Amino acid sequence: MLLLFLALAGTPVVVSGGSPIDYMPSPLQNTDGSILVAFERMTPPGQGFIGDILITLSTDTGSTWSTPTIVVEGSANQRHPALVHVPSGGYRIVYLSDQSGGYGVFSAFSADGTTWTEEGQLDLGWTAGSFGNPSVSSEGDTALVISYDKFFGLGGYVSRSTDGGTSWDTEMRRINTRGRLNRILRHPDGTYLCAWQETGGGSVVNIFASYSSDLETWAPSESLTTNDNGHDAMPFVDENQVAWIYYAKYEGSVYRIMRCEVPSWGSYGEEILVYGDSHHATQPHPLLLADGRTALFWGSWWNNYNESDVMVEILDFSGIEESEEAGNPISVSLYPSPFTSTLSVDISLSETAFGSIAVYDLSGRLVESIGSDIPIGGVHLWEPGELLPVGGYIIQVKSGEYTASEKCLYLH
Repeated sequence: MLLLFLALAGTPVVVSGGSPIDYMPSPLQNTDGSILVAFERMTPPGQGFIGDILITLSTDTGSTWSTPTIVVEGSANQRHPALVHVPSGGYRIVYLSDQSGGYGVFSAFSADGTTWTEEGQLDLGWTAGSFGNPSVSSEGDTALVISYDKFFGLGGYVSRSTDGGTSWDTEMRRINTRGRLNRILRHPDGTYLCAWQETGGGSVVNIFASYSSDLETWAPSESLTTNDNGHDAMPFVDENQVAWIYYAKYEGSVYRIMRCEVPSWGSYGEEILVYGDSHHATQPHPLLLADGRTALFWGSWWNNYNESDVMVEILDFSGIEESEEAGNPISVSLYPSPFTSTLSVDISLSETAFGSIAVYDLSGRLVESIGSDIPIGGVHLWEPGELLPVGGYIIQVKSGEYTASEKCLYLH
C-alpha cells in the first residue's frame, strides 16, 4: 500500500506580473539568503512574443520581490535566461538572442547582481545555424556546464567552461538526436543528468532523460511519460542528494507541475502531482534553499496565453514519504481520478475500525472532513463544493496509529 504524508507549503506568491507575459524563471540563492531570479518579459503572441531579460530580488525568502530591472533589452528577441553563480565571484546569465540573425547563445555578467554588462555571443564550435533553450549549472567550485538545442532537428548538445563561463569548449558533444529544451545539472557524485522533451509524432510531447559520467557517453534515454503531453523538464537535486525531474503535464484542460524521482541512475519513479490550479503552470524551476525546503518557480498563464506571471511557492517535502509499510491494516483506492463531480473512496481494512476521512489540498491545508469517528471500511463518497478550485487533493484516512493517503485530481 502506498502511503503519502503531506507536504507543508505556503501560498503561491507573484514574483513578477502585471505586464503581458513574464515567463521562464531562473532562480538562485545567495549566501546571505536572498533569492535572485532572472526571467523573460515578452510581448503578447499577436505582437510576436518578443522578449527582454529582467531580474528581481527577494530578501525575505520569496515573500516580497523588488521591482524588476532590465538585464538585456532592445529590438532583438532575448529569451530563455539561465542564471548561475560564477565560481570566482559574480553572476552570469546565458540567454538566446537573434540580434546576429539566427538565434545564438549570448551571455551577460554582473559582479553584484544589479549592474549587468552584455558579453556577446558564445563560441560553441558551430560555424552556422540556430540554437535554442540554454541551461547552465555549476560543476563543483571551478567549472560550469551548459546544455542547449541545435536547430533544426539536431538534438541536444553540451559544453563545459573552466573559467566561469568566459569561454566554452567547442567539442559539440551530443546528448541526444531529437531533444528540445535540454536541461542539465551535475549531481554531487559527479554524474550529469539531462532531461528534455521530444515530439513523438503529431502534437504529443513526452519527457525523456539520460545521464553521463563524462559528458562524452550518454546512457540510452528513457521516457518518463507516454503520450501524456509533458513539457519543460528541469532536473533537480534535493537536500538528501536525491535527483528529481520536474515538468509540466497537460491534464484535463490545464498544464500542471509534476515531479519524478531518479532513485538510481537509469531508473525513474512514478510521477507525483506537485502543483495545479485553474491556470496553466509551465516552465517549473525548483530551487533548493539553504534550510532544505524547495522554492518552486513557474510561469502561470491565462487569458488565452496573452498574459503570464512568474510565481513561487515554498514547499517542504521533508515530511513526505512514499513506501510500502508492512502491517498497516488500511488501504485506500480512489476512482475515478481525474473526476468531475463525485469521487469514490474505497477503504479496505484487515479488521473493523473506526476513524476519520479528510480532504487536504497539496499545501497541507484541511479542505473538508468526510467523516470523523465513523466506521471507515467500504466506499465513501466525496462531492466537492461548487467553489472548490480544480486541482490536486489528498484523501487521508486515519485510524488509531495508522494513516493512509492517496492523491486525486479534481476537474470541472
